[in-house]
Amino acid sequence: MMDFGDFAHIDAEKLLRGTQEQFARLEEVQRRTGALTGVASDGNALVTAEYTQEGLRDLRLDPAAMRLSAEDLADLIKQVIAASADDLRERAVALMSEVLGSPAEPAPHTTPLGQTTVRTYEEAMARLDTLRRRLDP
Repeated sequence: MMDFGDFAHIDAEKLLRGTQEQFARLEEVQRRTGALTGVASDGNALVTAEYTQEGLRDLRLDPAAMRLSAEDLADLIKQVIAASADDLRERAVALMSEVLGSPAEPAPHTTPLGQTTVRTYEEAMARLDTLRRRLDP
């Protein structure tokens, strides 16, 4: 790898590795998100829907659903489709939390990079402040 020297005590190689790891995790989220499916059904299993990132993938009606009025069946279908979309959304959030960590509790692999970045920034700002004081009469 390239030697970046000791610029502001930044370990550029470590920072680069951390960035590459983050991109790899983002690619994993993107790949796995494409395979997610949200599924929902009403309490009596009259209507079942599957929802993917492309939209409604499957809608199954039990023959007994035909006994409902057209209005009731339409409402039930809309509710089940919405529930399957919500299920997909929840699965996507869970996947992102698993791979990237939740905003409230970052995944362990993201914390050291974040701490290093903050520490490096604070050290650089302290050095700049020291230089400013030296230059000010």
